Amino acid sequence: MDENQGTTEDTIIAQENVVNVEEGAVPKLSPEELVVYNRLNVAEKVTFLKVL
Repeated sequence: MDENQGTTEDTIIAQENVVNVEEGAVPKLSPEELVVYNRLNVAEKVTFLKVL
């Protein structure tokens, strides 16, 4: 059960991040990071922002 709960929480966090990305709530990125970010699809953007 605990594993499923963690997965659900991760999914909710990911969904919130996708909404933020779609609304353009992007943290300040360097010009180089912005170039990379703009070439990514939504799912990749979420991962990219989490890595930063």
